[in-house]
Amino acid sequence: MTPNVIPATTTNPTELIIPGASIDNGLFLGTIFDSLSDLDFLSLDSILNFLDIAWSIYAILAYIFCIFLLILYVYASTRYNQLSELRDELIKNREKIYDERFRTGAKNNRLE
Repeated sequence: MTPNVIPATTTNPTELIIPGASIDNGLFLGTIFDSLSDLDFLSLDSILNFLDIAWSIYAILAYIFCIFLLILYVYASTRYNQLSELRDELIKNREKIYDERFRTGAKNNRLE
């Protein structure tokens, strides 16, 4: 794994010269994709482009799904609050009817 130094050439001697270097790292996947370089749809760049597009589509769909769930949560919580208000009102009405039927005896003014 020795670097191959590529000499840089320039016509202006006052410019900064930075030589380039390429290192053959011998990655397993890199060699597989390089061996399949004659197939355009299996190149590393095409696969990475596909994954980039797929990730973008996934992110957009995930945001839409999260917004849908947020709207559903707000709707469900408001409906639950309305239902609890109706239950409280029904309980108060039943207590009032119970008081009228069964607690008609003499009341102690001291307690009021």
